[in-house]
Amino acid sequence: GADSYLRRNYNCSGSDKGKSTWEKLSGEDQPTKEDCALIADHCDVQPPPLQSNSTCDDDCYDFCWKTDVGDCADFDDENSFCVSLCQDYCLAKSCGARELTPCEQDCGDSYMTDKGPYSIDFVSYSMCIANNCTSVPISPYEE
Repeated sequence: GADSYLRRNYNCSGSDKGKSTWEKLSGEDQPTKEDCALIADHCDVQPPPLQSNSTCDDDCYDFCWKTDVGDCADFDDENSFCVSLCQDYCLAKSCGARELTPCEQDCGDSYMTDKGPYSIDFVSYSMCIANNCTSVPISPYEE
């Protein structure tokens, strides 16, 4: 069922079809179900924030969307990418959803570990992942 939590994130920046799908959907006030269905075929699913323990899942959602320290809202065009990575990291570390790769762990140690005021920085974590741990572009605007 539907709820108020974003459960699945996609990156449409990795292919021409993905970019075209994103352009089409982002330009519509009310996209059709058919257009929305293209996302699964043309875009890369980000590590899904889905967890059998919905309380832990919801806590990660709240942490990533509502924490006002280095938050993803400051990362205008890549906001969903940032939140997706934050949720994925939180689910891995707090809920045991999966094992982080060594690269993800290094980025997490640098930017997602609470070492005092303002030490957690979702945007810097996202950029660390983008620059070191994945080959998929984080934005359709990247060349």
